[in-house]
Amino acid sequence: MCNFILMLNKVLFLLLIFGCNIQSAFAQCSFVNSILVNTCGFTTEGTDECFTIQTNGYSVDLSTLNITLPNNNVYCNSGCGTNTIQDNATYISALNTQAGCTLFEYPPSGVVPAGEQLLIFTGNTPSFTYDFSPLCPGGPIYVAFLNNFSAFGNFTNSSNANRTLTVDFGNGCSDTYTYYSSSSNTGSDGDGVSFDTLGNLVSYVNDGGCALYSVLPIGLISFSVQPDQDKVLIHFEFADLTCIADLWLYRTNPSEEVVLGKFSCLDGPNFYVTDNPAPGNYFYELRAVFPDGSSELFRKIEYKKGFTDEFKVWPNPIVADQLLNIGSKPGSITRVYNSLGKLVLETSETIIPTQTLETGIYFLTNANSGEFKTCSLQVIK
Repeated sequence: MCNFILMLNKVLFLLLIFGCNIQSAFAQCSFVNSILVNTCGFTTEGTDECFTIQTNGYSVDLSTLNITLPNNNVYCNSGCGTNTIQDNATYISALNTQAGCTLFEYPPSGVVPAGEQLLIFTGNTPSFTYDFSPLCPGGPIYVAFLNNFSAFGNFTNSSNANRTLTVDFGNGCSDTYTYYSSSSNTGSDGDGVSFDTLGNLVSYVNDGGCALYSVLPIGLISFSVQPDQDKVLIHFEFADLTCIADLWLYRTNPSEEVVLGKFSCLDGPNFYVTDNPAPGNYFYELRAVFPDGSSELFRKIEYKKGFTDEFKVWPNPIVADQLLNIGSKPGSITRVYNSLGKLVLETSETIIPTQTLETGIYFLTNANSGEFKTCSLQVIK
């Protein structure tokens, strides 16, 4: 069994996350990784409880999501009557105001992308506004609400019995999540439970404090992939945390998976990596990898190098023995002219040698499907 413990600074709730075996096919099914069983709303337990879903290889469509709470109430958007899963823009705005940044949003078109977090409140309008400010300026974190107005708790705190949450995520993925409700396990405000990817209970937490409660177990603030002349700059940042897993960065396409680096999240919070792949379509993936080889997908970003709507070359100026990168649409033709207007090179390649070019200024044209673009290039020794 692997563990990944994140502890936001001064945040009073520890959660563990589990992932799939990286040596085999990366796990596709989503899973519930935490439940806030005993709320901080004090009087409206039933609307203020919440739980988090980690979407993995599949997106989660709220139109096919089906949730059965421990009190046997079922919520879905097809066949459950008024027990629906919906938006609450006013409460989402209140969460963002409390946090001090735009962290939360309702899933666009009701679909949560793969590799993201979905926070579900068990009430239409929670009475308590939780403080997620330690996660700023991250996001997006997706939020949805069960159309429930009852103040009676759905999970119960001290029944001395097993309580089970059942979730059908769609895509043939479903699971059950069971914990034992007792005063010692879940009897204090802010108490919760966490689960692994197989639905096994991992831990109870009995902090009893709600000032800086954060139910989300992932402290990823940002993950960006940007062009840096002829290279690619990857940056990711975590909230202040403690963990016992490694962070791995991958570049993938249908034919290969390249490890770009292994990092300790204790060395953060900011990490910068420079990559220089050949032109092509790629995905950059950030994963947490545990001691037994299992992993958890944090974020996945598509990046296209060398295939742009613009026509540009780099580096510019260029030393004559360097390779010249050409950014243009696939299938376009680039022609290189010297300062006298003589054609010296014609190519459809996106990386070309420059040893034969003499020192001076060159003019380049690029033609593709009737489009015609130009730029200049300086060659130096």
